[in-house]
Amino acid sequence: LKYRSKLDLLHPEAKIVFKRTDPFYVVAVRPFLKDDEYSFLMESLPPLEIMSYVEAVGHKYCLAEEHANFEQFILNNNRLFQCYRWLKSDKMEETVNRFFLDLSKYRVRKMKFEFSALPPEGGHLTPHPATTKKIVTGVLYLASDDWRQEWGGQFSMVRPLVAIDDTGEYPRVAFDEVELIDRAPFEPNTMVFMLRSDISYHCVYPMTAPEGRWRNSVTINLIGKRL
Repeated sequence: LKYRSKLDLLHPEAKIVFKRTDPFYVVAVRPFLKDDEYSFLMESLPPLEIMSYVEAVGHKYCLAEEHANFEQFILNNNRLFQCYRWLKSDKMEETVNRFFLDLSKYRVRKMKFEFSALPPEGGHLTPHPATTKKIVTGVLYLASDDWRQEWGGQFSMVRPLVAIDDTGEYPRVAFDEVELIDRAPFEPNTMVFMLRSDISYHCVYPMTAPEGRWRNSVTINLIGKRL
């Protein structure tokens, strides 16, 4: 679903703080949400016991819209539900247009939302380009002010060093089969946008954070095709 929202949750000082166009297009915007909304979201994350472990994509837990616990969790908190609606609304499309990509050249059929949590010791997402049905992936970092970059968590742009079997919809390669191109720092209230392509390989390298310091984020995927 896509929603229409009358709320204005975008931070008035939002600006581009990271940009790469080669070998694929990535932009980071910070601060993304208004301060009080970001603080509220940080305090409203789903408990680990209702999240699903997704070993196929790395060492990750998530709560996505298709999961049984998602609807009850979102609907139990009206303010969280309104934030969720905004992140999947026409206002999000306007934000993508403003900072990242002219969506008039695309047909966005729907948006998909999920909470993600990577464990502090070894949490990771293996290198992959994203599925062909995606246009744009947006990752909202939910980092505390004292997060240290050496702990990890960054959205990392990588380039495969091996031939890729692209017969499947979701090809993945190992960390020792890619080279690092660049990283969007894992900083508080940062939204990272990526334009999906056949070479948009990205990952989160294994974490080395202290006990209890999980890498939390919200992911928004714009699903559709180019006109």
